[in-house]
Amino acid sequence: LALVVHFIACCFYAIGYAGKDDPKGSWVAVLDAEDASLAFRYVISYHWTMAQFTPAPCNYHPQNFQERLFAICVLFIGLVLFSSLLGTTTALLNQSRQQAYAKFREADLIRRFLSDNHVSLFVGTKVTHHLKSSRQRATLVCERDVPALKGLPKSVQIELHYEIYSRLLVHHALFFQLDMDHQETLADIAHTAVSESHYTRGDEPFIYRAPGLCMWCVRSGLLEYRKAGAPDPQVVGPQEALSEATLAVSWEHRGVLRATQASVALKVDGEKTRIVATKHASTFSFLKRYAKAIAKAIGDEYALCGEVDDLFQAFTTTYELAKGIEEIDQQDGVCSPPRAVSDADMQMDRGPDTLSTRRVDTNEEPLSPLSIPGRKGPSLFSSTFDDVIPLPNQSPSLP
Repeated sequence: LALVVHFIACCFYAIGYAGKDDPKGSWVAVLDAEDASLAFRYVISYHWTMAQFTPAPCNYHPQNFQERLFAICVLFIGLVLFSSLLGTTTALLNQSRQQAYAKFREADLIRRFLSDNHVSLFVGTKVTHHLKSSRQRATLVCERDVPALKGLPKSVQIELHYEIYSRLLVHHALFFQLDMDHQETLADIAHTAVSESHYTRGDEPFIYRAPGLCMWCVRSGLLEYRKAGAPDPQVVGPQEALSEATLAVSWEHRGVLRATQASVALKVDGEKTRIVATKHASTFSFLKRYAKAIAKAIGDEYALCGEVDDLFQAFTTTYELAKGIEEIDQQDGVCSPPRAVSDADMQMDRGPDTLSTRRVDTNEEPLSPLSIPGRKGPSLFSSTFDDVIPLPNQSPSLP
């Protein structure tokens, strides 16, 4: 606004200076008679311009036709600018007042709730601290924050979700292979089964022994995973995944995942992924064999280490994935076609090492058989793949 006033003031002085020889006079002629300095003339012009935007008085006025015509134009401009400025300022004040009142009322309700329920000072402090930090804005704009995206055609939404989510999903061996050989299936999974969640510091995406429904892929930020009985947590950063087993077997989380800073993670719903698999005949057989392979890998890992947590990844490269599926085909007596494996596949690092390369905490209490994934019944790929995971009495290889 100050810059606009500056230009208008300069124009007003230029018009007055050009018409100072006009027979009807000019407002600049008065300043010439007083031998006013250039700085004083600029201040007078600036003051006159401000007076057109506000009810402030000014003792210098237009004298001739050109000056009065310019003054009329400035009045129209001032009417629009002043009304807009006044409306914007009023709206900001009202919005700030409403936000302040809402925060005050929320804080009052929290205090009354903690007081009425006799919550201890320690727990109450944790509650208020977490609620305060949760008001901080997430690092990325979430899709739900843009309601206009819901109006896009479904085909465009599928393309959008595939382009956004596949960049992160392909760091996992399964989705990398789907992107190479079954891109349509991966696009359907990205649209149907993948969602984005934002977390602030202290949020817990899942806790110990909670039912595992989704595979988690960290997009940004840092989280800490602490498995049961472990003295120190493990840091989970961007492009790392947790709970891969939820894509294939019934799962219970073996620890607690907590955000240490503002973070964004993708959730791949296991049940929806299995439903998508039934819609793509070309992918159905591959995913079914993948499910068998990951169930076998979980059993082998438990037999070797005595534990399987959420950081376990059955296959960290597409080469390992191909070898796992090949073993399943050999067990089933199926001759799978040879697959060319590139050096990039063999060297591709997809995440943290498997548990077989990590130290086993011998002080941790052993898991009961009912808590081992796959021991709750034929849950793999729901009723679609009910023949993939045998019942417990038919699977002596699984603990």
